[in-house]
Amino acid sequence: MISGFTFITSAEKTDVGLRRKNNEDSLISLPEYGVYCVADGMGGVRDGEVASQAVVDTLEESFVAGPDSAYAVTAKASSALVARAFNKASQWVEHRSQELGIQGCGSTAIAIVFEKVMPDRAIVLHAGDSRAYRFRNKKLVQLSTDHSVAAEAGIADERELPPMLRGVITRAIGLQPTVNVEMTPVDVKAGDIFVLCSDGLSRMLSDKKISAVIKSNFTKSNQEIVDALVANALSAGGKDNVSVILMRIADKLPAGPLMAIPVETLALEAIELPMTEQPADDEGGSPTGETHDTPFHADGAMVECSTPASDSEESEMVAPVNALCAGAVEAKRTWPKRVVVLLLLAAVVLTVAVAVVIYFEKR
Repeated sequence: MISGFTFITSAEKTDVGLRRKNNEDSLISLPEYGVYCVADGMGGVRDGEVASQAVVDTLEESFVAGPDSAYAVTAKASSALVARAFNKASQWVEHRSQELGIQGCGSTAIAIVFEKVMPDRAIVLHAGDSRAYRFRNKKLVQLSTDHSVAAEAGIADERELPPMLRGVITRAIGLQPTVNVEMTPVDVKAGDIFVLCSDGLSRMLSDKKISAVIKSNFTKSNQEIVDALVANALSAGGKDNVSVILMRIADKLPAGPLMAIPVETLALEAIELPMTEQPADDEGGSPTGETHDTPFHADGAMVECSTPASDSEESEMVAPVNALCAGAVEAKRTWPKRVVVLLLLAAVVLTVAVAVVIYFEKR
């Protein structure tokens, strides 16, 4: 196997935050394979932690122990292994949920794979609302698109949604046996900084703040930048677990191609998996293009509370909101986005009204 990616250095950190009792985030760095991933589990104290750990365990198994990893020398080939691992984890988590009779257990995942043949290439893969960023020329760009009700409805600030619908995601690992992984090719340049994070960072800090933290600590070590990002998230409230992996590209990037592409690599690239490919990123902002998620059924919609008082409170909120969220995701396929928002608001108002009527009837 070809040696590791000497032009990439990295650092990572995960923190339980200030509100949660346990850490349901998991992360993994495989620098010798150019693979990095953050997973944010959901489903309660025991189940969310298990789901996110399943994601990173299957990734490690695929690359460290898998027979195909020696040929994952292009970003596309590595992406096939990542997508296959995500689907294997999804099948395992969904099967476990069925056996235990539990609902709402799953995990987001955000990963990036770099390339050995052409070092100026990488691919971001994700499901859910964990994010990938790139910091270049003092400018921060989000490389991933959130798979959330807010994003699907075209709402930039989810505070415009009712509290019970904030943080609702439309795609995740473990809700179904297979998961449609979104794949976004990105370019790599000397001096770039890439960041993967759970929403414990991105919901506590605005993109502007994240950029400012990186900028003010740019000359410091990778670990100091990561520590500063996590510390700022905690200072902002630390309402969720916070996980960050930072990768810095060397000031001089090797010019490719660095090796010939083996036939086995081409075979890996040809593997067909449930993936949605986005156009390559541009430096002006987030990737463009629309994806179409398969709507989850009522027993599969995933909710992550924005300001839960405890893990038990989050679990109690999942069930009553599931049907409403699933209906919202289905509706967006046939109605304009703003109409979906109005329908969501109307459903919330109707639910409250019914509850009030029942209350007074019992009195």
